[in-house]
Amino acid sequence: YDFFLILCRTRFTENDLSLASEVKQNNKRFVFIRTNIDSDLFNEYEDHPSTYNEENILERIRNNSLEYIRSVDPNAEVFLISGHLKNRLRFDFGRLNETLLRNYPSLKRESMILSMSVMCKEVLVAKVATLYRRIWLIASASAAVAVIPVPFLSLGFDATLVMNEVEFYKKQLGLDQAALFKLSQVYRIPMDKIEKELNEVFPIQYLNSLRSFVFDFAKKQAIGT
Repeated sequence: YDFFLILCRTRFTENDLSLASEVKQNNKRFVFIRTNIDSDLFNEYEDHPSTYNEENILERIRNNSLEYIRSVDPNAEVFLISGHLKNRLRFDFGRLNETLLRNYPSLKRESMILSMSVMCKEVLVAKVATLYRRIWLIASASAAVAVIPVPFLSLGFDATLVMNEVEFYKKQLGLDQAALFKLSQVYRIPMDKIEKELNEVFPIQYLNSLRSFVFDFAKKQAIGT
């Protein structure tokens, strides 16, 4: 294992500390995660509605947890998250993903990034950087095929390569129809509104039409028109 995630629904227990100590003795990293933080906030609001302050409550829970777990590791961190999809942009979810990616072994980091869904800004930024580096690999593959003296081989290869890459990028960045539909369901936003907003900041229609454009271009070149 590269590192361990120690999750706790309420307060950390002696068993959690014992596990963390064992992990540390084996020179492995660990991360403490306090889940169901939205339930804690709800209970606080129910019990003390007049004095409820979300920021203060989160800070108190975080400090209490740190005081406990730093008896094992003075540099330990704790992350407060919620398991509900609608809360994935709240609390420490983004910071948790950023920390995991930063601490992941370099040789495995790219695979880890590409295997994650776009759950927060931190993952999106990491994916964009990784996909940007892929451009050079695709360009190199295209150049290698171009030197082979077979008519239309390079054109056909490039067309297939571009179409596959476009679909891959769309899926990685959460711009494919399945991802957009899921987003619509989770946040109860009409699909047409999501697509309209995306069109204002990103040419999604260009991505949707690129496949047919490349294919038509390839056919015209093949027949010499």
